[in-house]
Amino acid sequence: PDLLEECDTSEENNGFAEFDLEAEIEGITGGNPNYEIEFFTTQAEAEDLSIENGLSSPYTNENPLSQSLFVRATDINN
Repeated sequence: PDLLEECDTSEENNGFAEFDLEAEIEGITGGNPNYEIEFFTTQAEAEDLSIENGLSSPYTNENPLSQSLFVRATDINN
């Protein structure tokens, strides 16, 4: 997926912003409705299938100015 960038327009200018993760799903799946997409803050969480729910959207970054997220794509038919 493309990098998500957002300007911090808050009065505090502290490096935190909200991101609409749902808006990125079509770009990740190429519009394929057979994929379920979830976002996580670590690769280990994304790979741990016992974790059933990823991050909620909108998502506010936990680290100021920069943060990596990981995506779990699941084929709902397989």
